[in-house]
Amino acid sequence: MKQKRILFLASALLLSFTETLFAQGSNRGTASTDQRRLKITLDGKQVITATLANSPLVDEFITKLPLTLNMTDYLQREKHGGLSFSLSQRNLTNVQKEYAIGDIIYYPPGPTFAMYYAHDGRVISAGMEVLARLDAEGIRTLATFPANVQVMVELASNLSN
Repeated sequence: MKQKRILFLASALLLSFTETLFAQGSNRGTASTDQRRLKITLDGKQVITATLANSPLVDEFITKLPLTLNMTDYLQREKHGGLSFSLSQRNLTNVQKEYAIGDIIYYPPGPTFAMYYAHDGRVISAGMEVLARLDAEGIRTLATFPANVQVMVELASNLSN
């Protein structure tokens, strides 16, 4: 009984943290239903969307949009492409080594922009910071695209999902 209660509390805490991380607003702890979204166009024809995280790095990243990248497939788990700019080291506030399917990340050593559609059990030893999370349809769509894809990333407005 005690283990179930601890598991429930841990799950609730994790859910609360995730909602806070991806909520819009200048107050990091304030959740909102009006989330900032990315519109990602693959090869000029297929649109997928993602919810932006709430962090100083994301705030800096969106000042660089719109952005067009030529991306390639890496290890049958992600599409990635090099950026022509670096984001500020001082804005890297949540560098991590593990990723989840659907994460869109900034990899500082590249600098690289990557979108994960699968997981191979590996960690990213140099670390990365999550910028956004793809929706489920976006993950499925990204996995079906060929190795090389041109991607346009822009801040979405008035997308309904």
